[in-house]
Amino acid sequence: MVALTFDDGPHPPYTGQILDVLDRYPVSATFFCVGLHSLAHRAELERMAAAGHQIANHTWSHPYLPDLSRTELLAQLAHTDEAVAKAVGSDTGPLMFRPPYGGRTPEVLCWIGESGAAVAPWAIEPCDWSMPGAAAITRAVLDQARPGALVLLHNGGGDRSQTVAALPAVIEALAAHVGALPVS
Repeated sequence: MVALTFDDGPHPPYTGQILDVLDRYPVSATFFCVGLHSLAHRAELERMAAAGHQIANHTWSHPYLPDLSRTELLAQLAHTDEAVAKAVGSDTGPLMFRPPYGGRTPEVLCWIGESGAAVAPWAIEPCDWSMPGAAAITRAVLDQARPGALVLLHNGGGDRSQTVAALPAVIEALAAHVGALPVS
């Protein structure tokens, strides 16, 4: 199985467009949400939760974690967990977590562990944030795809129209390998 994950949102209109594509197939994904965006765009989080997608933590303001103190890092995680719980109407406790930029040190990982969150790094990074084109994004995902891989895509942080455009081809190609994607 290959897991699709999306970082840096929610961010209209791209989050909604990605959710539309996922609904059409139907495929489940994990959305690593920035807390500030979660408060501003609660409807997208509500839609993610209603569709059965996993909502995860990507910090409150997307800082580079090795630059933070323990107190600052734990506050980033806690505020985002609270914002997500408020948006979806339940407190599930610590959310799965992905460090912005992949930034982590042994000390940072210990602090994250104190929060109870599980760290979810990625295995496939097609650099969709650099706007290489939908075909290049699709090719990069498929070239790196292997069982158990987490694909890092973005639904926030800028223009994500190429990610949206690539997503159907990515899903169709991965689905051609029976059981390659989790379904809703």
